[in-house]
Amino acid sequence: MREKNAGKYIAAAVIMAVNPFCTACGSDKPVLPTYSEQSLMISGNWLPDEMNVAQLELYKAAGLNTVWFGNHSGQWRSDEQYYLGSELTERVLGYCREAGLKAVLQYGDWIAVACDPDYRTQKPFSAYDVYDDYKDIIVGVSIVDEPQKHHMEQYGNDLLTEDYKSVYSVPYMCNLFPTYQPMNAIGYSSYDEYLRDYAEKIMSDFEENRFISVDYYPFGKTNERYSEWLRCYEKVAVVAKEYDAKMYCYIQTAEGAEFQKSLREEDIRLQINTALCFGVSGYSYYCYAVPKTGGEYLYDKCLLNQDGSPSELYEYAQKINGEVGSMSSAFLAYRWDRTEGFTDYSDGNGCTAIGLLAGTGGFGDRKYVSAVESGGDLLVGCFSDEDGGEGYMLVNFSLQEKERREVTVSLKNASYIAVYGGISKENGALVKCKEGQCTVALEPGEGKFIVPLV
Repeated sequence: MREKNAGKYIAAAVIMAVNPFCTACGSDKPVLPTYSEQSLMISGNWLPDEMNVAQLELYKAAGLNTVWFGNHSGQWRSDEQYYLGSELTERVLGYCREAGLKAVLQYGDWIAVACDPDYRTQKPFSAYDVYDDYKDIIVGVSIVDEPQKHHMEQYGNDLLTEDYKSVYSVPYMCNLFPTYQPMNAIGYSSYDEYLRDYAEKIMSDFEENRFISVDYYPFGKTNERYSEWLRCYEKVAVVAKEYDAKMYCYIQTAEGAEFQKSLREEDIRLQINTALCFGVSGYSYYCYAVPKTGGEYLYDKCLLNQDGSPSELYEYAQKINGEVGSMSSAFLAYRWDRTEGFTDYSDGNGCTAIGLLAGTGGFGDRKYVSAVESGGDLLVGCFSDEDGGEGYMLVNFSLQEKERREVTVSLKNASYIAVYGGISKENGALVKCKEGQCTVALEPGEGKFIVPLV
């Protein structure tokens, strides 16, 4: 239920008082919950042409913790391409070890065959099981990017996935098209059919480590992509929840070509916090280095400039990754339930992206809630844990207004909230309610994760 009150939006809600986090003995002040240390998988897609430890130290300094193997602009040779068994893959794994970074390998079957016509394509994972020395840092294998209908059969082939499981116990990573891709061009009548086919043909082959990813880039030359953004994430997140899969996404950090000519810090912050609002376990920047095609640079700049030096986008990412790091342990202790969005159509200008969400418009099924109130477009990600505890991701979804928002959370049977993340990099700041209400300030694009405490 949505009510308007003095220009603010009020959503009936319930924020649970988390019983395991009881008050300290003899004190009205609750103790902060403790969480196992966890980090989101943060990577940058498209590595520099010249790789060495110094390059990976620069990569790591941006707050990236996982090297996603990928860059096919070089010669079709084993020492210049990433695929299972290539010389380049082995060499860069060594650099990852030295730099203290995790790695996502590139299956790269189509690249491997182009480099070596005798490449063994039957049971390739066991045929090229040559990375025992690095299994502790390999956290996934990238299988296919943006699969079409025929790829679902190819990469969902039971012999292939069984061979994979005989070697790896990490996610089999496939990244899907976004909703703005014409579905008939890839063999489907709808995006829902596309997601269902992926789930049934590929994800269902795995009992553990299920994975789903999407690359939605909202800042195109025009804003026609922006309105469908949240609905795309919601569709993918629902499938991830149904199949108990980890959800990942890509963050747009490329300027020029098919994208806007420039990106602001709040544009990147909004993308990342919006993704978190739908429960992602990691994200990859597209791009880290500027890709080349036919010897020409594809974009004006990415996290790196064309000359390989850090751009201002690198600095934005570095700052925002620090914000994410301060909330990651708390955030990853909960699982996504759904995302609610609130906007105001009274002036005829409500946010279309929020309006397309399938949320109920309230939180009546949550356990201990009274209300969430904001003076602008707001996303609220609803999370819970196995013990019945709840967490909430609050995101100031302002794009045009670029205004600071005050979000008021009204609690029932709780006196405090623990606040994580945000620009101030809070790590469990206790906020006491006054007359049952706590206030959280959010800058444009900013997000904070909160946990109600008794």
